[in-house]
Amino acid sequence: MESKELKENNFTYIKFTGGEPFTRDDMIEILKYARNLGFDMDISTNGSLITEKIAKELKNMSFPMVHVSLDGENKKSHEYVRGENTFERTLRGIKHLTENRDYAVNFINNNIPQLHAYRPKATYLLYVDIKDLNCTAVELVDFLKKEVKLSVVPGGHNYFGNQSEGHVRICIATSKGILHEGLNRLKLGVEKFVSQKG
Repeated sequence: MESKELKENNFTYIKFTGGEPFTRDDMIEILKYARNLGFDMDISTNGSLITEKIAKELKNMSFPMVHVSLDGENKKSHEYVRGENTFERTLRGIKHLTENRDYAVNFINNNIPQLHAYRPKATYLLYVDIKDLNCTAVELVDFLKKEVKLSVVPGGHNYFGNQSEGHVRICIATSKGILHEGLNRLKLGVEKFVSQKG
């Protein structure tokens, strides 16, 4: 059944897996197609083929979940499952996401006193506490988009349930340069927001 037929038959969620999905040169186009049809989705990968370009494409789609599989404590056990020459590339992908996570958490906590970032253990998304701004997540997200051209995802009932109100979601699966620029825009946007609220 193709994606369009799935949608016509009231399916709402697709999990992309494999083998390794990113061995397909057109995987990003397939994901965009499914997104444009309105599917919720996630993808399981060994991470070895996720380049900065692919990470940026996933970020631009606000891709909700990427599962990276590390199938063993050493090269031999991992490659027994995932294939030859995958262990080091998988570790590089995980290292890239971990470095971005640590950089973003430290930047927010050290440079934007009104926000509080927590170090997640196994995701490429940060859920940042904005409660000290005394506004809704939607209000801040709209302001950031208009004033500093930064797009983040609001928490709240319509997005991630009632527990997520007072938070915004920030994707860190991107290049260091884009992450750095985005965090600086976030800092500027929060400063403008606080200044205008007086």
